[in-house]
Amino acid sequence: MARNKQFNDNEILDIALHLFCKKGYGATSIQNLEKATGLKRTSLYNAFGNKRTLFMKVLSTYSNNVQEMLTCTINEATDCRAMTKDWLNKVIDFQFNKTTPKGCLVIFSVLENEQHDQEVKKLASALFWKEKELLEQDFYRGIKTGELPPDFACERMAGVITATASGLVILALAGFPKAMLQDQVDMVLAMIDSQFRPIPCQN
Repeated sequence: MARNKQFNDNEILDIALHLFCKKGYGATSIQNLEKATGLKRTSLYNAFGNKRTLFMKVLSTYSNNVQEMLTCTINEATDCRAMTKDWLNKVIDFQFNKTTPKGCLVIFSVLENEQHDQEVKKLASALFWKEKELLEQDFYRGIKTGELPPDFACERMAGVITATASGLVILALAGFPKAMLQDQVDMVLAMIDSQFRPIPCQN
């Protein structure tokens, strides 16, 4: 009779996430994964497949979590400006939270030479495009509700915010202080404010 697993898949994926973010895919060995997870390679292979399969599972899970976090931010925000501020500040806080991995596994995967393959590129590209799409949809919603002016540059602003979010991650890794990163958020908010033209009330 086969013995039941004595570990939680999500916990193992989280441990692997931290390791891949810290060392990179190429420098992370099976021995590193064994030591970090406390599992033998047989158990890892049986549960997740080889290192490549495990990495893709981690990357996919990470991407889904980022998308879910953005969706929650959009749904919980009182308006588009608050949504933008909340989202970018969450990106910053993620980098300074001791319990979360530093950087972004998707960005690392795009930059790492050993990850320049179509499967990783497709997954990473999908996340960035989805981020832009969700932001853009919320801005268009803001136009429909009268929160934003009819000529608000929804697509361009969504692109700016998507690029800013990734830039904040890289600047945090480079050692920029949190206050300086928050200054960049203020600049983006100022860009939104500069496009806002209140609609005159009808008497």
